[in-house]
Amino acid sequence: MREKMKVLSLAVMLALGVAQTVQANEINPATNPSSAHSGFKVQQFGPYKIVALLDGHLTLDRELFHKNIDQQERVKLFSQLGITSALKTPVNAFLIDDGQSVMLVDSGAASCFGSNLGSIASNIEAAGYKLSNIKTVFLTHLHPDHTCGITKDTKAVFPYASLYVHEDEVKYWLAPNAISKIPVAQQAKFKTTVAQIEQAIAPYKQFMSFRTFKDGAMINGLEVVNSQGHTPGHRSFKLSHANEQMIFLGDVVHSDQLQFEQPKLSVDFDVDAVQAADTRLALFQQLAQKKTLVAAAHLPFPGLGYIQENGASKFKWVSV
Repeated sequence: MREKMKVLSLAVMLALGVAQTVQANEINPATNPSSAHSGFKVQQFGPYKIVALLDGHLTLDRELFHKNIDQQERVKLFSQLGITSALKTPVNAFLIDDGQSVMLVDSGAASCFGSNLGSIASNIEAAGYKLSNIKTVFLTHLHPDHTCGITKDTKAVFPYASLYVHEDEVKYWLAPNAISKIPVAQQAKFKTTVAQIEQAIAPYKQFMSFRTFKDGAMINGLEVVNSQGHTPGHRSFKLSHANEQMIFLGDVVHSDQLQFEQPKLSVDFDVDAVQAADTRLALFQQLAQKKTLVAAAHLPFPGLGYIQENGASKFKWVSV
């Protein structure tokens, strides 16, 4: 009887050991770089380890996609693609580990858009990093679903990070007379957004780690790419290795269905709908021709993939 108990105990211990090993490998990219946690995905790009991070999801009413095309064309597009209801839209951010320093592109919404978002910090930790590891945070623009994640309870989430934003973005939102340039009907919403931005960046300004950059800048190996239109200071960031390129697009695109089929279609919250559409079409063409790896904030998680041409001024998204 005693021998049987020993065998049973050994079997249980072995089973638990196997279970613990599998669980550890599933969430630790250091032991299994190709594994994917529910909120992060590791992708190698040359010497860079890219970690896609899921913050959560927004629900975008299809009626928000209405700018820059006429109503008849829009109705036809919705019908063609079977878009009958709201679009469940992810919010992604991206960690870049070059082996010497760790950087972050965008930071998610934290609590600024409700309980369906706010997972960037926990997913960074699930991927095996400490929040204090992040030394640089790049913001493609200052909309709260990209910015609010840098601060929690008035304290910096990334206490040792320098924060980078394009100078035109800061001027648009935070200049003393900024609101005077906004149509009266939009001023209340503008004030709310500015309050969220100011609260998010406050601890970084306090410790002199809030910085702006100009076009043509190269920061920690990332090249600034002009992708304005969504906001005046919206900028993307490009990595290069050998003959390959990778770009972090921010909000150049919000729908993997609508805006690849019809790049002219802009969303309600594009500040300049025409410029946003022109930027989108030009970048889609360029990225498709160069077979550039794309990291996008609002394409289906992990938001990593390639853009391919699919007819005249039409494209398709090919996820990794």
